[in-house]
Amino acid sequence: MNVPTVKGTAYDLSFKIRSDAPHGFSVGLQKGSADWHSYGLSRSLSSTGPTWQSVMLSFEATETATDGRLGFNVSSTTGTVWIDDVKMVPHPADIFRRDFDNGTVILNATNSAQTIPVTGSYRRLIGAQAPRYQYIIDDADAGFTAGTWSSVTYDSGLNVALGPWFHDWGKGCHQSSSTTDTATWDLGIRADDIYTLDAWWPAAPDATNWSSAVRYDVIVNGSVVATTTIDQTRNGDQWNRIASVALTKAAGAQVRITNLQSKPAIADAILVQSTARYNDGSDAPSVELDAKDAIILLKK
Repeated sequence: MNVPTVKGTAYDLSFKIRSDAPHGFSVGLQKGSADWHSYGLSRSLSSTGPTWQSVMLSFEATETATDGRLGFNVSSTTGTVWIDDVKMVPHPADIFRRDFDNGTVILNATNSAQTIPVTGSYRRLIGAQAPRYQYIIDDADAGFTAGTWSSVTYDSGLNVALGPWFHDWGKGCHQSSSTTDTATWDLGIRADDIYTLDAWWPAAPDATNWSSAVRYDVIVNGSVVATTTIDQTRNGDQWNRIASVALTKAAGAQVRITNLQSKPAIADAILVQSTARYNDGSDAPSVELDAKDAIILLKK
């Protein structure tokens, strides 16, 4: 059917179904040729009988493709099944709001940052909490460039009864014993501000044999604007400060990691936090919220 999809995009599939008797069926979206693998939708359902039943399914596409094949499998049970009014459209952003007497709460339940208009007259709270920009760049993200660093995993697991407990920030990290190869994280700076930058590595038992001299450079327009050398044999499973530095959206910035010893060094995740706060008391005709983030606003 050549149904197009974009990886990471949520879709709603709706249709109507009825059958001469209760009847099991499945619906799926898959590659339109061998090996016919799934593009993110595979559900088993049942029709209740001769009355038209409206069905709505939401799913997230696992690939960007133009050859999607949408199929209904009505199994081998003898009978008649009618399917009508099939539609697949992008799922609207899951933005939720609840108003109270003196304010409102807005939640971005999507997997991406959203700019959300705020109807009514509201302002932000006043306080030192909540950096305006706070996000993590993992070595699994598009902003990370690994060079020849190897992908590895150091994780005690979620079902281990006894310590030590330790974990990569995501599903894994990168490792190198080379003193010439480097890896970089593109910080994706969103606004001009002073930012604190921190690095993560796991507190794995192997850390005793890791490099005690790992250099992190903050780079703007090819020039190093801040640098620090950190001992990765200690302080794993926590954020370790690299620098606090003024950065601009126009110039952007990267963090580059270089191993200064011929022992394993770990490139895992970078935490980016702005000095500017969400809770600055300013008017809020709109708010920017990261994925799965929320904000409380007060009535003016």
